[in-house]
Amino acid sequence: MKKFFASRWIVIVLLGLLLGLPIVISAAPAVVSPLKHCINAWDMIKLISDLNLTAEQKQAIDSLKTQTQTALAPLRQQMKDLRSQMQETFLAAEIDTVKADAQSQQMIQLAGQIENIVIHAKLEKARILTPEQRAMVFSKLKDVQECRQGQEAGQFISPGLW
Repeated sequence: MKKFFASRWIVIVLLGLLLGLPIVISAAPAVVSPLKHCINAWDMIKLISDLNLTAEQKQAIDSLKTQTQTALAPLRQQMKDLRSQMQETFLAAEIDTVKADAQSQQMIQLAGQIENIVIHAKLEKARILTPEQRAMVFSKLKDVQECRQGQEAGQFISPGLW
């Protein structure tokens, strides 16, 4: 009979946690998210309404949204495929650490590309808005940030817009 060393048990437990964590997180109640309490759909609708976007601004934002989604779609699919490949690598009878490291690097590069596209889209969206509109958005983001900080401190603060 083969002996199981403590290190093997640790690896097995860690792999179980690694592979099971996304399931646990996705099954967690929605209340866990501090954003859920700090801003809701009605607040966002009111904010968008209060911005009084012109027809040109709405068209430019819609066009930017379409361009961004088009640019992100293949990267998100690559990320999904890579996650599947990584799962197969981690669950293999013999874990190929070189392959796992290479896949991890690919994941980091893809995440960086996605973040770059998102940040540039946010910058372009901000450029579409007037200084007054940007100030309104900044004020709301500041309220949300204060709400989140209050929740982290154990307080419940909800910055209602009305």
